[in-house]
Amino acid sequence: MIRRPPRSTLSSSSAASDVYKRQVSTQSTGGSLQRSMSSRKRKSTDDVGNVDLKRLKEFLTNEEDSIRDATISTILNDQLPERITAAKQLSEKAYSFDSYAAMRDHGFIDEVRSNLQTCFRMASRLEAWLNTYQPPLSSGGTAAVSSDVQDGIFGSMHSLSSECSEALMRMFALEKDRALMRTKTTEEKVWERYEGYLDNNQMHDIRKTCLTMNANVMSVANVIANNIMHLTNWKDDGGQLMY
Repeated sequence: MIRRPPRSTLSSSSAASDVYKRQVSTQSTGGSLQRSMSSRKRKSTDDVGNVDLKRLKEFLTNEEDSIRDATISTILNDQLPERITAAKQLSEKAYSFDSYAAMRDHGFIDEVRSNLQTCFRMASRLEAWLNTYQPPLSSGGTAAVSSDVQDGIFGSMHSLSSECSEALMRMFALEKDRALMRTKTTEEKVWERYEGYLDNNQMHDIRKTCLTMNANVMSVANVIANNIMHLTNWKDDGGQLMY
């Protein structure tokens, strides 16, 4: 008597049929996916032609003019000299205190923090202002300004903004460390010894911050004064690149 295989067991012909069906299904899915990707690519390419470049360039031109006017009137003519004077005064005043606690009690720490925030904002606005005149370095620069000069101009602004930001983060981190160690230290003698080192470290960091801010602001002013005549417009009247 011939026994039939159980229903859960596939015969050789059935298994071959399933493999064929899977191959056909995979080929069909792959073809559909390829057609879908090709369709999206064509649609993406077609969408580029819908961008109103003239309108975008007009907007950028107006925005650049606004940035230039605001920067020249508020920063170059007024705020930059004020920041130089303020940073110099802070550098001198920082050495009139004999401890970080005295700096904090007399409001000097808040004064330094406020000046750091102001200098950071000023440096960021100067970077935006310079971008309205200079093309990216990857574009090859301009005939008037070499890549080395561009590096110096942009680098001075970025150094000021990054140093101000890092100083603010350090001030917060040291205050956090003070609070954390005070809660962990139970012996008063141990805390007094640790607090003495921490106080001296924070006072040194504030003095360093003031001196660095003063040097960076002076560097920004010198770079602008010595290179502003090279900051020529790198676009023609039609908003086209001149190279």
